[in-house]
Amino acid sequence: MIESKELRIGNWVTDEFYDSLKAIIKVESIDSKGINLSIEDDENFAEIAETWIIYEYKFKQLHGIPLTEEILLKCGFVEGVDKWFNMFYYTDNKEAIEMFAISFNLVSNRLCIYEVDMEDTCIFTRKKVQYLHQLQNLYYALTNEELNVEL
Repeated sequence: MIESKELRIGNWVTDEFYDSLKAIIKVESIDSKGINLSIEDDENFAEIAETWIIYEYKFKQLHGIPLTEEILLKCGFVEGVDKWFNMFYYTDNKEAIEMFAISFNLVSNRLCIYEVDMEDTCIFTRKKVQYLHQLQNLYYALTNEELNVEL
């Protein structure tokens, strides 16, 4: 189950059938009850209708997409040279942000962020990240841009 505060529009999540059907859901809208219900109000839509409409996905139905080698590659990561630890690396060389690199270890599900600040000091952060939406949110927090995911 994913809590509403964990999601942002643009996140990729799944439902309880991911293992069998590989359902992938893009979050397009969020409210207090669920995600991805959109109704155009033609001004004849009664307010009471909101009480009986079932959202496409309630929060209790949503699950994170586990980070795998395939998912990391689709996010722009490249496989590292350390075959013992299944390391993947992502580097953003854009001038608009400070330089940083991200490494991800599939064995421990640890994401390490190496960031160089204005005084060329390396900042090292380690965070346990298990799901794609967590990686998307962390990337957005670092860059103020969306992570390009090619699913």
